[in-house]
Amino acid sequence: MSLSSSVNIKVNNINIRLQKLSEIGDSIKEKLEELAKQTEKNLNLEKLQSMIDELKQVQIDLKLKLEKQTSRLKKAFPKMQAQIKQKRIEVREKIEKVKNKRSRL
Repeated sequence: MSLSSSVNIKVNNINIRLQKLSEIGDSIKEKLEELAKQTEKNLNLEKLQSMIDELKQVQIDLKLKLEKQTSRLKKAFPKMQAQIKQKRIEVREKIEKVKNKRSRL
């Protein structure tokens, strides 16, 4: 396995995690909408709140894993630091987009 393909595999893993992060953000939004609907009906709010808290924890865990993976890539391939830094910047931008979507709720 060449160095380039190894980095591509790692970057693909990062992209998959970013997609999961985006899906979790969307799921949080859906749960909040459900919560708003059920607030009107006064139904099991605690259960929904716990579900939302769990999803937020999963989202935080994914963010940490992404940061760890990018830092490991940086250490593993010091000659490719420029590319890794660019990918890290892209990852952070995507995370910021997810945060902005979440803050609009």
